[in-house]
Amino acid sequence: MLGLFLRINNLGKESLWYDEIYGISIADSEGIVTVVKEVIEHVPMHTYLYYVTMHFWIDLFGNSEFSVRFPSLIFGVLGIFMIYKVGKLLFDKETGILASLILAVSQYNIYYSQEARMYSLLAFLTLVSFYFFIKVLNDCNSWFFIGYLISSILLMYTHLYGSFVIIAQNFYVFTSLILFKGNLTISVKKWIFVQIILLLLFAPQLMIFMEIAQTNIKNEQFQHVRFIPNPNFKSVVETFENFSDHYYPLESYSGPHYLFIPFLLLIFFSIIPDKKSNRINSLSHWCRIYLLILWLLAPVMLPFIMSKILAPLYLTRYMGSAPLAMYLLVAKGIRDINHKNLKTIILIAIVGLSLYGVIDFQSGFHKPDFRKTAAELDSIAESGDLLYFNPAFSKMPFMNYLKRKDLFSGVDFEKHNRVWVIITHGGNIPSKIYKTHSLQLSKSYDLVKIYLFEKQSDVK
Repeated sequence: MLGLFLRINNLGKESLWYDEIYGISIADSEGIVTVVKEVIEHVPMHTYLYYVTMHFWIDLFGNSEFSVRFPSLIFGVLGIFMIYKVGKLLFDKETGILASLILAVSQYNIYYSQEARMYSLLAFLTLVSFYFFIKVLNDCNSWFFIGYLISSILLMYTHLYGSFVIIAQNFYVFTSLILFKGNLTISVKKWIFVQIILLLLFAPQLMIFMEIAQTNIKNEQFQHVRFIPNPNFKSVVETFENFSDHYYPLESYSGPHYLFIPFLLLIFFSIIPDKKSNRINSLSHWCRIYLLILWLLAPVMLPFIMSKILAPLYLTRYMGSAPLAMYLLVAKGIRDINHKNLKTIILIAIVGLSLYGVIDFQSGFHKPDFRKTAAELDSIAESGDLLYFNPAFSKMPFMNYLKRKDLFSGVDFEKHNRVWVIITHGGNIPSKIYKTHSLQLSKSYDLVKIYLFEKQSDVK
């Protein structure tokens, strides 16, 4: 209930931003075939599941801010239940409850449970895949393999980063046969057979992505090269800080990360075996810790390595699978504290600091308020006015809210007497406009600034 409240609170408060509008425009295409073609052409890393789901959702419930974000909320809340199931399966009921509480107040997860993107679905399917994966490790029941197969293919068809989860699982199986010989009861033949099926089912999308990536890299036009910086060690540290608390994806955050160091200490504490860490079915303490570490690192380090070899594709928002393992390790670290009062104090501190960050975040605006800005221009703009956007990508979300059809957009300042310059994301007013126009009006909204320029009377 806490997790649901934090995710539904202010769900439709902020206007849709570029990525949300762009994704909705794809999902709202005419017919499923068109949706798939749009994904292949424009966002091959995201694959199809989310867009196809949203296609039917929009048909049923419309495309208001609240409506298009509601599926992300559903998957975010379901993720709270699933991390409990995984934590209980890996360790015990107490660990599962603690992990679900940490996820419920996680600012990182809450943010993507309130955004019309596929990232909360990615996290939920990661948990379902790992739930059946752990079941498979303990019991070779064919139904568990079927559950694993279905959840894993859905995961990979949600986002390409889902494949890093499957890679981590395979790495665990084959290295554990050497490191923890005798601890695994999994049927290697069945496992390989299921992985071959997964590969065959995902091969069409993988081939499409590799072809597009290879072509665009040769032409130096790979979409991620244009706006993703090449990661370094600091990028990795910042990623884990964002997993902990204070996640500000659209703006810089320079304040302290209160939970980062405590989380690291609790993870270290969770690694140390204690008398509670008895063998659970076939998985020893070290097997379970090793599994969680691989789960935590694979979605972060594999993109880091690929960014160094191929092209930059390292984005923290793609890594929603990784913090789930962090929260499970932190939950186990809390559970392993034997002093009851100390455990209570630590838990209250974690929840309190998390809630402080969430409340502080939700009290402000973190996406440009195109809705209010467009409403303002609808009322005060004159027919034939020119709209100039900097950066240019802010045009799409702004025009989504603009009702007027008698306004133009472009860069031909000289042809218009009145020009509205709309600035977001650190954009600047073009200096050349001052040669022909003079500033008449400026207004600021939440993360949006607008300026009205009128042509100087002495300029013909």
